[in-house]
Amino acid sequence: IYEDDYFRNPELIKSMIKSRLGLSTTIFARKTVVKEISVQEARSFLTENHIQGYANAKYKIGLYNGDCLVAVLTSGNPRFEKHSDLEILRWSVKQGMSIPGGFSKCLAYLLNVSNAKIIVSYCDLSYSSGNLYEKTGFTLVKVNGPAPWYFSSKEPWKHNRLQFRKSRLKKILPKYNELLSDWENIQLNGWNRIWDCGTSVYKFTKENNDITV
Repeated sequence: IYEDDYFRNPELIKSMIKSRLGLSTTIFARKTVVKEISVQEARSFLTENHIQGYANAKYKIGLYNGDCLVAVLTSGNPRFEKHSDLEILRWSVKQGMSIPGGFSKCLAYLLNVSNAKIIVSYCDLSYSSGNLYEKTGFTLVKVNGPAPWYFSSKEPWKHNRLQFRKSRLKKILPKYNELLSDWENIQLNGWNRIWDCGTSVYKFTKENNDITV
């Protein structure tokens, strides 16, 4: 558990721990209704219930239990795996709840409305093992090793490595020495780093799976 994630949304972190301990309220997917939702609904739900918050998405799919939105799946164009048709960007269940079959139900709906043949998704190994994907017919493609996040004593949040890529360092660092390495220049400006647990990459191929709403 990262300190800034806890301070940003402590109730979500507690809910994630309870979920791992099997202490969530269970709602079976057959008791839910799946439909597309608005950007505003997706943003509000994911800000509260997903550790990474909202990301711009083409498809925004919700699961409803009565009038209550209990899960959201979003998808868009692949960022890195260009041979895929879509990338799953977010999957999130409402705090305190567990919905067996919910992900599969939303995935079936997504396949229906998008006509996608190949879908890619990334699993953050700091928070998940990826077993949800394996149970739903995804295939493990590769595992990316731990990546650095940067932080300083001047602020409470960690920053993604993409913000500190080589092409940006001269622009964002007040002090920059051409004779030093990137990491040495980052340290020169009072920054340090912490490593995550890596990510696993999964792909779903429609022709190899029989999945229906």
